[in-house]
Amino acid sequence: MRVHAWWAANDVWRWLPNPKPAFSKEHVKNLKALSSLLDESKSDQRIIKAEIAREMGNFESCLKLLSYQVDEGYEYAANFIKKFAQEKVRAVKSFEPVK
Repeated sequence: MRVHAWWAANDVWRWLPNPKPAFSKEHVKNLKALSSLLDESKSDQRIIKAEIAREMGNFESCLKLLSYQVDEGYEYAANFIKKFAQEKVRAVKSFEPVK
């Protein structure tokens, strides 16, 4: 449920050309709660946790989570998120190939 609430809240920002999201207190509370439920030992959950950290502006935490090797099939997502974290971009981005 928390993941769907996160995605729904991000829909507002997802398609804007230069989004500068301003999360509500409820959105931040949901993201923190969701992050605390995720298991960092699992690649898919660690990537979600990293994306939450990036969107909240916690770039160091995001990059630390992505510094560990991910399971096969998750490299694309990890690199996509890592690129924006390195650039210190919090904006919600549609999932597109990293160039």
